[in-house]
Amino acid sequence: MLQVDIEVPVMGRTYEFLIDENLTVETVTVRVASAICIKEQCMSSGNEKNFMLWDKERRIRLLPEKTVSEMGVAAGSRLLLI
Repeated sequence: MLQVDIEVPVMGRTYEFLIDENLTVETVTVRVASAICIKEQCMSSGNEKNFMLWDKERRIRLLPEKTVSEMGVAAGSRLLLI
């Protein structure tokens, strides 16, 4: 498990998450988007798969089919959910 910060620019907020580095980026993205939606009480339209995760410091898109570890995400990484 890795502790990361995930910034959601459209909401102007940053969230702290523990993510499993062995899961695909797509799975993590869907779970994170769903958790944020529950916390913020927003309406989920089932579009969680349309979101993308980016590594803020390295300025790269995390490929959905790769695992988090394959994409080089480490503890303390700062990610963007777009």
